Amino acid sequence: MTVPLIVHVSAATLALVSGYISLGVGKGGALHRRSGLVFTYSMVVMGLLGTGIAIYRVTQGSTKPALHGTVLMGVFVAYLVVTALTTVRPPSVWSQRLERIGMPIALVCVALLVAARSRFSWDRAASFRPCCVPAPCA
Repeated sequence: MTVPLIVHVSAATLALVSGYISLGVGKGGALHRRSGLVFTYSMVVMGLLGTGIAIYRVTQGSTKPALHGTVLMGVFVAYLVVTALTTVRPPSVWSQRLERIGMPIALVCVALLVAARSRFSWDRAASFRPCCVPAPCA
């Protein structure tokens, strides 16, 4: 397991724990705010690092069809989390620039995902088997 993958999984685990804490404590309190920020930052790290790992694997010649979607979904997750953070903070020049730049990027990601999904053959979907599932006995 590589260091980026370990950081990616650690960030995802931290996001799960901090998100659970944020949902379980009183809204607006100091712990709620801190755990919410930890959730936000760990989700951004997880999404962007997942995108980087997928790009690296695609450039190394991996033929897994899900990797192209992972590239787009990592960027989209980071966009959603960052824009959610901007809704709870007062508007600033930074957040307005982020919205102007981020929205077209998010729309392109969604359009590419929809286009890729429509090209994905149902025959291939029926024969798809995750790497952790053993092949059926004949």
